[in-house]
Amino acid sequence: MSPTDAADRQTAPRRAARAASPLDGAGLQPIRRTNLSATVADRIAEQIASGKLAAGSRLQSERELSDLFGVGRSSIREAIKALESRGLVEGRQGEGRFVRAQDVAGLVRAPSGPVSVSELELLQLYEARKIVEPGMAALAAGRATRRDLAPLRRLIGRHELGLAKGRYGGAEDTAFHMKVAELAGNPLLARLLEAILHMLHAAREPALRSAGALNFSLEGHREIFRALEAQDAVAVQAAALAHLERAQQTALAIVRADRERTTGERP
Repeated sequence: MSPTDAADRQTAPRRAARAASPLDGAGLQPIRRTNLSATVADRIAEQIASGKLAAGSRLQSERELSDLFGVGRSSIREAIKALESRGLVEGRQGEGRFVRAQDVAGLVRAPSGPVSVSELELLQLYEARKIVEPGMAALAAGRATRRDLAPLRRLIGRHELGLAKGRYGGAEDTAFHMKVAELAGNPLLARLLEAILHMLHAAREPALRSAGALNFSLEGHREIFRALEAQDAVAVQAAALAHLERAQQTALAIVRADRERTTGERP
């Protein structure tokens, strides 16, 4: 008996014992494309979109999905991570992974991997932020209690401490903006901001590390916080917009300097 035949005999009982799944009747074939995990994720997403995998359905185990699609378990794990990042699947401790019920926040999906943006796209993303974030901050001013604002105060404190130790505070910066979005009480807007910040990450990180950005980022957060504390929707909108204007100019300067350094092209 050849090694291949022996492997097939070992695999056959597992396939026979596998529980029935809505995926079984979908006419699926073993995956043979290069990007196996992405293809598996797309196939499962199609079954979710068509309703063949309904909200609340439990996905089969990694081993069972590996047999079903004819790919390795590492590809299945990557596919599941991609589905989770797209908001289609969620894990439950000790129970497995399930198809998520879709809500309005699911209308916006952040990219699952790193991205880069052009100068034009950078401007468009900041344009979107300047439309969305001041409005969210105004909602937060009317909806957040003083107790709700405590995490923002702690984030500012951690940011201050980090700067004193020479850290630039990128994580605190992102967390501050996402917390304000959460306090606005609109998950769709919060998901939109999350997607925008993900797209801006490549430009924001070097911008936040630059010496000029360190103080304005923290001071901008202080101004936003003071307006939220006063429950002044007009003031918080103005503070958020001014903060984003400065952030845009810093990020734009970083992108242009990088372009000039790598290509010799001047704006």
